[in-house]
Amino acid sequence: MTRILLLGAAGRMGRAVQRAARTVPCVEVAAGVDSRQADGCSLPMFPSLLACGISADVLVEFSSPQAVAESLPICTERGLPCVLCTTGLPSALQADVRRASAHIPVFQSANMSVGIAVLARAAQLAANVLGCGCDIEIIEKHHRGKQDAPSGTALQLARAVSEVIPRAFLFGRGPASGPRGREIGIHSVRGGGIVGEHDVLFCCDNETLTFTHTALSREVFAQGALAAACWLAHKANGLYTMEDMLDDIQKSKKTP
Repeated sequence: MTRILLLGAAGRMGRAVQRAARTVPCVEVAAGVDSRQADGCSLPMFPSLLACGISADVLVEFSSPQAVAESLPICTERGLPCVLCTTGLPSALQADVRRASAHIPVFQSANMSVGIAVLARAAQLAANVLGCGCDIEIIEKHHRGKQDAPSGTALQLARAVSEVIPRAFLFGRGPASGPRGREIGIHSVRGGGIVGEHDVLFCCDNETLTFTHTALSREVFAQGALAAACWLAHKANGLYTMEDMLDDIQKSKKTP
């Protein structure tokens, strides 16, 4: 049984994690941490991680950069592994994350969906096979309340492709004149209640190959975070990503 402290328990993703945990026999959310009121929450709730004295195996957070900054030193002091799901961390805080990973296991991903990690690998394969003769565009769509643009996932996908075909990133295309260059175009759409959609387009002269990932509910991110927590609980100190977990999954399936 993996016991989890849930930072951001009162938010939409925190509630999604609680729902998902009820369907996973090997996971227990031991307590929630959130400065906001958590109406209808059955968990023991604490306003801060410092105030929480309940023991656990892993911290899972869907919160904010400020909450991450406040909690990371406490996790380091307690030797508590962390699954960090908040995107758009300032560079100084990201440096703190890297330093913390020398003392505790830290899992960090721009998107907690395992499907997105598979998409990134498929896009790298396409980039390798199609070569430099195609134009590459990434389109991401999210709900009107999302704070950052482009999404961390769009940047993750662009970086994955650029590892194979090194290209600069261009954010949006207008107003402009003249033909496009050999960059990776990244475009953001915000509206309604879109949970998350990502398209990676490889546009050649005579064909277009499109990879699409659509999140149908927030549960997919909650399930990924719980899987990451169970996986991270037994890892050595270090900074891990969804790619590392995917590698382990592939290795386990190859083992007779």
